[in-house]
Amino acid sequence: MLAQEEVDVTPHAGDAMKETPARVYGDTLVYHKQGATIQVQVGMPDWYRWLETVSSFAFQGEQGSFTASKEHSGSKRGGRYWKAHR
Repeated sequence: MLAQEEVDVTPHAGDAMKETPARVYGDTLVYHKQGATIQVQVGMPDWYRWLETVSSFAFQGEQGSFTASKEHSGSKRGGRYWKAHR
């Protein structure tokens, strides 16, 4: 896990009226909700609960970055799945 000082999670000027996009740094999800900074460890129950409530997030790791978005399946089975975009 990255040390707190290595990740700038401070909302910037003008962010008061909008939520900062969620971002995963290594194995830690960081997002802002109602002015508070929330951190969740990837793979824990809170992570899976959070995934059910969002449609996209960004990932930043040592090997690169991507944006993940929840897509609707085109098959007859229906459902949704996560897709990564660079």
